[in-house]
Amino acid sequence: MIKASKLRKSRRLQRYRRHSRIRKQVYGTLERPRLAVFRSLRNIEGQVINDDAHHTLVGRNGGNRARDSWPGAEDPGARAHERAEH
Repeated sequence: MIKASKLRKSRRLQRYRRHSRIRKQVYGTLERPRLAVFRSLRNIEGQVINDDAHHTLVGRNGGNRARDSWPGAEDPGARAHERAEH
């Protein structure tokens, strides 16, 4: 059995490697910003990022609530997109 601390470190390292691999190729501009998504077991977060200005245009947190009780929880990405257009 793997220790919990080693498992967390391993998952963190895997996430960092995935992130680095993707960030080598993806770059956001004002005309076409980058969408960064973080998923955990309880939550989902998304950000629309302009890498030219090093600025987050829109951030959206999916929340820690049940999908039935929170309108828009089924697709926080679409809501972030709507806010980014304005």
